[in-house]
Amino acid sequence: SYMTQLRPVKTGTFYTPTGPTLFQNPTDAVAAWRTPRPGETGTRNPIRLPGTWNIDMGIAKSFNMPYREGHKITFRADAFNVTNTPFFEGQAVTTLGETGSSAPPNFGNYTRMSNSPRVLQFAFRYDF
Repeated sequence: SYMTQLRPVKTGTFYTPTGPTLFQNPTDAVAAWRTPRPGETGTRNPIRLPGTWNIDMGIAKSFNMPYREGHKITFRADAFNVTNTPFFEGQAVTTLGETGSSAPPNFGNYTRMSNSPRVLQFAFRYDF
């Protein structure tokens, strides 16, 4: 075990001046853990990241051309991650040291996004 949990820690996505972070109060989060003793199994997977979801949308319209049978035009628009909701992952990993130490800089900060920002694409198609 890397660390043993002493008490529950409030987790989620919290926005601070240094960026989004996993812990509401990093100093309290550091104090909630201690180094395991020899032979101790410790805590396994006590922290879960927020879940993810995604909404994609597409719309299309086709028109038959009046001047020639079999000719058609299609307009299409697609949007990926319509709500532009970010989902963060990858916390900054540092050595915590002993119980009671202050939180290292960037402790618990997210390092990347697990999804991409909103993407729009438009298409025009001519069939003959």
